[in-house]
Amino acid sequence: MALIQPSLSEDEKYLQLDAPNMPTLKVPINVSEIPKNEQEVIQSRVWRMDIKGKYCGEVAEVWLSTFFDKPNFKLIFLDNLPPKVLTEDPLLGYLGKTGDILAYQDSTPYLMIGEASLNDLNGKLDNPVTMQHFRPNFVISGTTAFQEDNWTHLKIGARGVSLRKVKYCQRCTITKVDPETGIMHDNEPLKTLKSYRLCGKDSPHKRVYLDNPLFGINLAPDVVGTVRVGDTIYASTE
Repeated sequence: MALIQPSLSEDEKYLQLDAPNMPTLKVPINVSEIPKNEQEVIQSRVWRMDIKGKYCGEVAEVWLSTFFDKPNFKLIFLDNLPPKVLTEDPLLGYLGKTGDILAYQDSTPYLMIGEASLNDLNGKLDNPVTMQHFRPNFVISGTTAFQEDNWTHLKIGARGVSLRKVKYCQRCTITKVDPETGIMHDNEPLKTLKSYRLCGKDSPHKRVYLDNPLFGINLAPDVVGTVRVGDTIYASTE
């Protein structure tokens, strides 16, 4: 799945998916343009929570099933259906606030990692990894390694966007997948991360993180808006 590259069409009417040896898939963002006999709502489940989605059509299903070489891969779109409510999550709900919503993400809509944190990890690896291994929404510069761990609230730029740290991001085996080849490596970078980035055994959040290493912070929006590359970040700390 790491090899699938999403993009927005120039007219902003289509989600486009590209992958090796596959034609470009164009999925209408306005799902009413999908043939009426294919328009349906599908029930799905992401970890502990059920969430519905609008079926994006047989063309997308055939494309995905062909690429994965397995049947019945369906693409769904939340659109105007009810989102997940973080406070209703039986494991993570206590970390959220009223109004925290998300679609198909595990816990929050956004992930932030500092370049210095990646540099620190790469200094311990025989074969450096890239930021793409960790798939953050926001990559920040000008900080020390893991300085973002201590941030609680952030303001980005001069347009009032405000984000709140909900939790650290516990990392899984997906980080071992080379984003350029789609091949999963045996141990790294997870093995090295586990050597120095585990949650303390006495932490009240140990039941959330277990023995998964922490890398990056998961964020929820308090004030939404537009951010741009190069914006200054203003952060408050614990």
